[in-house]
Amino acid sequence: MRKSWDNPVNHTMPEGVCVPAEVQIGNVRVRPATILAPMAGVTDTVFRRFIRNASVFCQAAQEHPPLLQRVLSDGVEAPISNFQSGCGLIMTEFTSADGLARCRESRRKRYLTFYEDEHPISAQLFGSDPAIVADAARVVEDLGFDLVDLNLGCPAKRVVKCNGGSGLLRDLPQIRRIFEAVRTAVKIPFTVKFRIGWSDAEIVCVELARLAED
Repeated sequence: MRKSWDNPVNHTMPEGVCVPAEVQIGNVRVRPATILAPMAGVTDTVFRRFIRNASVFCQAAQEHPPLLQRVLSDGVEAPISNFQSGCGLIMTEFTSADGLARCRESRRKRYLTFYEDEHPISAQLFGSDPAIVADAARVVEDLGFDLVDLNLGCPAKRVVKCNGGSGLLRDLPQIRRIFEAVRTAVKIPFTVKFRIGWSDAEIVCVELARLAED
């Protein structure tokens, strides 16, 4: 069976369209307005820091080539951290709220370890029980994350069969209960990743977006 990547397509940005310089999510400034997608088995702290530091150096090379050359050749510390990064917000791998609640320490070390140079950073959770997801969100906030994100998009069978990820799109009342529980539990910004619907016959994205706004 052929995969989508077997036939790569070169996409071009439509004329007149550009990425905003920055966006504001609650009290978190995302500059530039680009976000590293949470990818299971990929976006651990090593990968995130690589992306953050690589993008900083790329920006430095464009805007301050003499300074970057001095840093690379002489090992002189320079204020490159003030340069605009190519990725304004980074995210963890998605993490099971239930697993975090049951074995908090091991899950925290595996999925929720981060360093100060990763700010702003968001932790993504998945789960279907409002109380458990809210408890996991408190852990995220207590650890110092800038945002918490709920995954309502994962199509993996092992996640969907537990009514997590995109499986929850079949139960908007339960999603509302999760939203309310998490919003009550934490003060940091709360975001949601979701698909347009469970199937072509069950498009719920507009109603879901309104739930999130409320």
